[in-house]
Amino acid sequence: MPMMRFTRPLINAGLKMASLGKKIAIGLLIVITVFIAGRIYETQRGPALHPWHTWSADEMSAAEIDRTTFAGYLGREEAIFREMKLELIDTLPDDQKTPLNRFYAQSQVYPQQFQPDWNRSFVLLPEGTPRGAAVLLHGLTDSPYSVRYLANAYQQQGFVAVVPRLPGHGTAPGSLTAVDWQQWMATTRLAVREATRLAGANVPLHVIGYSNGGALALKYALDALDDKALPPPQQIVLLSPMIGVTAFARFAGLTGLPAVFPAFARAAWLNVVPEFNPYKYNSFPVKAARQSWLLTQALQEKIVQDSRSQRLAVCERCRGAHLVTCFQRLGMGDPAHRNLRCPVLGGEKPESRGPGINGAAFNDPAVFTGLGAVEAAGLQPHFLVRDAHCENFVGEVRRVLPVMRYGRLRQFHR
Repeated sequence: MPMMRFTRPLINAGLKMASLGKKIAIGLLIVITVFIAGRIYETQRGPALHPWHTWSADEMSAAEIDRTTFAGYLGREEAIFREMKLELIDTLPDDQKTPLNRFYAQSQVYPQQFQPDWNRSFVLLPEGTPRGAAVLLHGLTDSPYSVRYLANAYQQQGFVAVVPRLPGHGTAPGSLTAVDWQQWMATTRLAVREATRLAGANVPLHVIGYSNGGALALKYALDALDDKALPPPQQIVLLSPMIGVTAFARFAGLTGLPAVFPAFARAAWLNVVPEFNPYKYNSFPVKAARQSWLLTQALQEKIVQDSRSQRLAVCERCRGAHLVTCFQRLGMGDPAHRNLRCPVLGGEKPESRGPGINGAAFNDPAVFTGLGAVEAAGLQPHFLVRDAHCENFVGEVRRVLPVMRYGRLRQFHR
């Protein structure tokens, strides 16, 4: 009897917990069912998928990219474009042969009618002996076209400029459903290897990234702190960098769950739009959003790890490096890039060479970021240089990166 008195409350508590767990499970099942049903309904109302949404390029894996040369990468790229012409362009249905379809060979926006085809990787060599190496990384759904003006500017300054086509880009939107961010990182490393091979190991290395390419550039620089086989950049230029994305992006993969059934393949796409831009995808797949989020998560974790371990402060390989971040005001909207006529060359009269910067030469590692965001967070970091419009500032990397993280600025806040 005494034992029953002791065990009965436990049994009752266990039954209540089991009942509660069952209710929670049923509730979650209902929520998931409603979500999937709503997603299916939403996607079925939208436009149908076209051949360029289902065709994907046979890109190298990350391991293959790490083993190949840039010439080998270009060879695979050439094969990919040949396959796309045979399997997609030449078999396009008649009802898709419109004047503004980039996949119709006779259209006004067919990329290969323009020379050069800016969807492909390219290298620009300067006249004479190279005085530096530059790697330029385009954004998500973009192509090398988006950074061509900056590549020309670096070439004019005597730099070797290497601009890779990141896997999944420059071909058809469906290609983004078959790649991951590790392939993008491997291509970044490959481009750096090629740039330093052409320019030499004893000249400055600059890594420039736009949007998603900005995340790749910064991740490469931080990886170079740990891997001595990676040439460390002396300067990083970030244009509207995708350092952090909305927390909801982590659930992007859920929106594509119905796509496991062929009848609901449209659910694998967040946006399906006519493809009239010869150098940028208009349609956007779920997997691309997911991979971008995974990249920013890996980057933020690396920033926090290196900040806490003081590697950003004590690493000898960081000395003399510059991290220059330009937001939309200096972004890709203006093809002339009035504020980015010449690359910033730290320690070499940046007042005459830099993107509208007033001030003396940089002697410390630096970060160039939005001043408004820092002031809005109530932070007052030490300014070394302000730009001509006083909208941005330059400060030390080892001071600013931890401040941006622990000051809970949006870019690094999770």
